[in-house]
Amino acid sequence: MIEFKYLKKEDKDKLEVKKAEAKKQIEEYSSFEEIKAIPKLKNYTVIAVNDEMFVEEID
Repeated sequence: MIEFKYLKKEDKDKLEVKKAEAKKQIEEYSSFEEIKAIPKLKNYTVIAVNDEMFVEEID
């Protein structure tokens, strides 16, 4: 599962806030029974800041 967020270049200072938001959403989605039933599902957050990508695997 992937949670994708985008920030404008001038908002890069908000990166940590967006990462936390994305992680929280992944955790919320992961609590659904339909999602729990998917074996070996990997979770990622992807934050795009202009032309940079920040990817994190969420356990």
